Amino acid sequence: MKQSDQGKSSPDWATIPWAEIVQSRQLQGVTCAGIAHNVGQILMLSWLPTYFETIYHLDVTSASAISAPAWICYFIAGNLCGVAADELTTRGFDLGYVRKGFQVVASLGPALALLRIAMGPSSADEASFWFCVAMGSAGCSLAGFNATAPDMSRSLAPLIYGTFNAMGCLAGSLAVYLSGFVLEANNPTEGFQQIFLAATVLYGFGLAIFLGTYRGEREFA
Repeated sequence: MKQSDQGKSSPDWATIPWAEIVQSRQLQGVTCAGIAHNVGQILMLSWLPTYFETIYHLDVTSASAISAPAWICYFIAGNLCGVAADELTTRGFDLGYVRKGFQVVASLGPALALLRIAMGPSSADEASFWFCVAMGSAGCSLAGFNATAPDMSRSLAPLIYGTFNAMGCLAGSLAVYLSGFVLEANNPTEGFQQIFLAATVLYGFGLAIFLGTYRGEREFA
């Protein structure tokens, strides 16, 4: 064990239980939820202005402006959910159920919103509304899978968070790369429809695995 700057002991490389971490069912479920979340979020982050520009023929300035409210919704919802989750756990609600409850909203909300967008909103304003629903509900993940690292371990929380976050970011980056090929191979309407439908399915799979594996229990010191 090494001493940190605050005088608290922290595990060094040799003492980290790598095998147990990799085999952790809870962490596997969290990672799956994180992959689904990051794929959906990074796709929206990367393609929203292009979507509005190509589908609704907005200029670059207007397309960027109409994309912004969705991220404001994410910020607001994420902060509110954090406060709500703390209040629920303080009142004695089971931590595992609290995390699962917020993650249900964080996965089903974006999935259903993207499904509606894939069907073709009638206007840019309607599309912007559904993207706000998607990102606002996705903000609940900050009290869902994103908050699970300190639940599973205190001393290893940074490592655990870094592990599933890195996997999610890699998957999201790969999804953006592959979606470029989808858009090149199809007209914009069909291309974005396929991308959003794929993200919808991935949200569902990620949520199902998370609900089946996460217990909200401490596994490591």
